[in-house]
Amino acid sequence: VPSLRATIVAQGRSQDIDIYERLSKTGHAYYSVNRANVDYQKQGKALILGSGTIGLLISSILKAKGLKDITILDKNKYRLNLAKEEFGAKNIINQEFEDIKKNNGDPKENNYDYIFDLIVINSSLDYGLKAIKPQGRYI
Repeated sequence: VPSLRATIVAQGRSQDIDIYERLSKTGHAYYSVNRANVDYQKQGKALILGSGTIGLLISSILKAKGLKDITILDKNKYRLNLAKEEFGAKNIINQEFEDIKKNNGDPKENNYDYIFDLIVINSSLDYGLKAIKPQGRYI
């Protein structure tokens, strides 16, 4: 909400900007999980492309709601370890999309029920579309 940010800055309350940023990312993660309409009884598989703040929050929300099979792909080893140790990821994939293309590291086809693409580049889209099951949800 740009107008809210402008209002906060105009009033000189810079500490509120940090709170706004956190709430914005948490809201985005929660909205994405709700938008995926995850069936927690069925226990499907989720793939999160990107382990930034929103990716870690999505993993945490999915885990808290009962999904057990969560995989995160990213190139940052520190965030991937954090995802596994603190944010509920069962599996981690440590690769860059450029490496995946070079090494023919395509995902198992039709393997995931839910894809959360937070990288949003052509190669992440290609990867996600190969990985998703028919009737899966791509967010």
